Amino acid sequence: MFKRLKQFFKVVRTFDADILNLHRRIAALEDLVAHHTDINVDVNYAGLSHVIVMGRYRNNDYVQTFAVNEQDLNGLIDRLKQMERYGTVNRIDSPPMFQAIFKREFDV
Repeated sequence: MFKRLKQFFKVVRTFDADILNLHRRIAALEDLVAHHTDINVDVNYAGLSHVIVMGRYRNNDYVQTFAVNEQDLNGLIDRLKQMERYGTVNRIDSPPMFQAIFKREFDV
């Protein structure tokens, strides 16, 4: 019982510092992703909108598509405005849904 209480008090004591550390790590990861990705979007105001995310990390190219409902469109537009600071945001036609990773054999 006392062992559990000591463990609980340790968690409580370090909670604020741990949360702050997690927020810093998340911000660093968001920055890394933002600098290595480009986003292409086909925005429809009724029905599904399609998003293609492309990036390069550790000599691998990544591609994934997402379908976004019209209810989530406002959040998507706000996020894309933030992403324009780091990369390009382009328009595209509706893509098929897929996900892929390509190993680079040479730099282009």
